[in-house]
Amino acid sequence: MDPQTSNIFQQYANIFIPLGVSLISTIGALFIYKEKICNLEKNVAKLLEGLQDVRDKAIACEATIKANEPFLKRKSPISLSERGVELLEKSGGKKMVDENLDLFTNTDEFRKIQHAYDLQEYAFNRIKEMKEAVILDHFKDYLFREGLQFEDAYPVMGVYLRDILLKKKNLNVEDIDAENEKKQEGEMAQK
Repeated sequence: MDPQTSNIFQQYANIFIPLGVSLISTIGALFIYKEKICNLEKNVAKLLEGLQDVRDKAIACEATIKANEPFLKRKSPISLSERGVELLEKSGGKKMVDENLDLFTNTDEFRKIQHAYDLQEYAFNRIKEMKEAVILDHFKDYLFREGLQFEDAYPVMGVYLRDILLKKKNLNVEDIDAENEKKQEGEMAQK
């Protein structure tokens, strides 16, 4: 080879060899990144599936928590929780109390009651005593369908009945705590 051809060949080699190496390196890097991108897409898909599972479990937990929420707010004086109000309406308990109010007000025991706390006890006991009464069949059927126990649910109607009876006697719910405190103080003084 003559020196001029050799020199041209050398110049082409100096240009094309680095370009070829760069091209091969770029293609290799693209394959590596393509593989990494595919792996990332797979991982993102798995994460999205996992997030869906977490979402489903969170919804199930929320439903379980709501289902286990108590019917009554235990902070004195006792009142209905949101779930208790829902039970009262859906079970027909409210309707039963409203339609049979005279069963609770037309008694000597009711007429003699002077204190809010005693009225609360009266309301709870009257509903509890009616467990076998036919007028509670709809309520008990609802409890059965919902997997609830009478002992857990009757206080809902008791609170509702108490509130109605308090109004009829011109008493306030707040009087319950005041009277209960007086009773406790009297018992302590006797000891």
